[in-house]
Amino acid sequence: SLHVAVTGVLQLLRWPRRRLWLGPMPRLLTLAAAAVSSLSPMAAASWVDAGLAGSCAGVLARSPWPAFAASALLLPAAHARVPAPTTDGEQGLGGVEPLSPERLEAALVPGRCSGPTAVFFGGGAEADREEAAALADFASTAKELSGLACFKALSCGRWPQTCANHNLRKVPAVILFPKDSAAALPYVGRIEKRGLSNQVAKLAAVVDRTTKVAGKETAAWLSSRLRPIKVVLVSSKTATPTIFRALSSERSLWPHMDFGFAQESDKVLVEYFQASEVPFMVAQCSDNVNMRMAYEGKDLTYNGLRQWLLDLIYGEGAPFLQCLHDATLAAQAEEQEEEQNLTAEEVRVPYERLDYGTNGCPPGTEIKSVQECEEAIKMLGFDVDPRWVSTFPGLPRGCSIREETNDNNREHMHFNSAPTGQGRDDLAPICQVPAVTPDAPAPAAGDILKPPEGAAPEAIPGESTDAKLAGLTAGAQQPEPKLPELSGATQEELFGSDGFCLIYLCRGRISSQEVEMLLAVKEQFEPQLRDQGTKLRWMWMNVQVER
Repeated sequence: SLHVAVTGVLQLLRWPRRRLWLGPMPRLLTLAAAAVSSLSPMAAASWVDAGLAGSCAGVLARSPWPAFAASALLLPAAHARVPAPTTDGEQGLGGVEPLSPERLEAALVPGRCSGPTAVFFGGGAEADREEAAALADFASTAKELSGLACFKALSCGRWPQTCANHNLRKVPAVILFPKDSAAALPYVGRIEKRGLSNQVAKLAAVVDRTTKVAGKETAAWLSSRLRPIKVVLVSSKTATPTIFRALSSERSLWPHMDFGFAQESDKVLVEYFQASEVPFMVAQCSDNVNMRMAYEGKDLTYNGLRQWLLDLIYGEGAPFLQCLHDATLAAQAEEQEEEQNLTAEEVRVPYERLDYGTNGCPPGTEIKSVQECEEAIKMLGFDVDPRWVSTFPGLPRGCSIREETNDNNREHMHFNSAPTGQGRDDLAPICQVPAVTPDAPAPAAGDILKPPEGAAPEAIPGESTDAKLAGLTAGAQQPEPKLPELSGATQEELFGSDGFCLIYLCRGRISSQEVEMLLAVKEQFEPQLRDQGTKLRWMWMNVQVER
């Protein structure tokens, strides 16, 4: 039988080249001889693994020689490169790790992989040409997305019961296992690189933070300082590649980097970045063309590109570390300039919270109505309801707040109309603050001599606290509400209690219009939050300073 097989191969080599498929050479003689001698595919594979194979050229399955009719049935298995067997008796391709059932279960333990796990189930030694092509695409995807997900393989020819346990009726097949203990998802459709990459990216919770930039919009995008390092990919593709989308959502990169995707047809941008060929990736510090670096490596995988970007800010020399430092200084300078330019439009809080245990507000700063007490507490960012409104000398006089409640003391806002009061450790008085505009010109004499409306007749003009406040605030705008600012100095205080925090992010200081909008939303949802027993604190943060 072996003599007949060799003779047939030698005759085929003399056939015109259009009839030949010149594929991998190893093991064809062994497979042909195994077929002629009626060996099973598994026995043939064992004979191959034993090292008894020779070398020959691959041929088309449709042979004109009857002597090769039987061996032709096994020729598609030679279409793909067959690597050396593993300790599990499996065969893998490229970067795909072959597994036994025991190792497969261990690989699927939640937390073992940093992302989802994709498992290729094939026929092993009985693989046909379709499976070989699918396995090649699977291996190529595994190489590109290594680090974003894990890729494994298992032979259903060797482990049929394991494949049956996964309800596999046909191979090749791919099953996607999420990172957590969620249900596995069978891959639907033809096993090809593009579709498989998209499915893996979805399971990896890849958020597309890329921006499609065009020639006219490039200047504005580059000048943005929120994320000063600009990473641009120029490609011939119309859709953003999966790897680039994954890089844009990498937690160690996106706080510092903006990712822009551009097409090769954009001649303005191609000329600006001097992209000689595609794909072309370049990193630049904002609009500073003198601080630009193109990727010259050959490793176009997720891990390779990710490491290159990390080295720009964390590696030896860190060429773009100065870019981050300069951007931070520029943002701080802008912040200081904005603070210096603030005038009467500056957002101010006309109320303050005193220390817990204080008996009450200093004379002349008391809040005198329930409505004003409610407004003051809202301006300071505290919860109002449930409230306590009554008369009791054992509580602070006037308006006070309890931030942390318990089963015995559920009320937040307290308004005590008793003529005298007493401090409590769980209550803090809320008092007025004289709203004086810094560096304001002294009020006119006529303004301060005029007693405030409703003042007692015997009061001496200019001596009562109300009169002094009326004089000091003459001509000044009414103070506007303010939300607490989250910063490095206030984070412990604002995050120090239970509940949730809603943080409004601003590029610069918050405006009075934004404060009013947030307070309106807060008031709208307060009843629902109160019914649910949810604590929600509102604050804002300047992202140009707090990076």
